[in-house]
Amino acid sequence: IESYVARGASPVYKYNASSTRFDFVQNIQTLGVADLEAFSISEAIPGTNVGRTRNFLAVANRQLQAPAVLSGPELFDAVPVLLEWTGGSFSEIQRFTDAASIAEDP
Repeated sequence: IESYVARGASPVYKYNASSTRFDFVQNIQTLGVADLEAFSISEAIPGTNVGRTRNFLAVANRQLQAPAVLSGPELFDAVPVLLEWTGGSFSEIQRFTDAASIAEDP
C-alpha cells in the first residue's frame, strides 16, 4: 500500500553575489525527503602541495510504503543518497542501501 509520501523534486539554488539573488541550479529527485544536508570536505591532492574542497549533499528520503512489520527492516524502504557537486550540478555518488533515513523529532 502506498502512503501519502510525496514523490517529486527538491530544487537547488546557488547564491549569485552580483545580482544578490539565488539562481536555480537543478532539481534533486526525492521521495518524501526528510532532510537535505550540505557539507564540505577539504583534502590535499596527492603528489602536490595543492588542496581542494569537495562539496556534498546528503538526501534522507522517507519510507515509501506502510511497513508489513513495524519493527522490521522493510520499514525504511527508501535509501539515503549522497550527491557531489561537480561544478555545475550535483551528481549521485553513493546509495546507502544498508542504512535507513530516520527523521528526528522537531
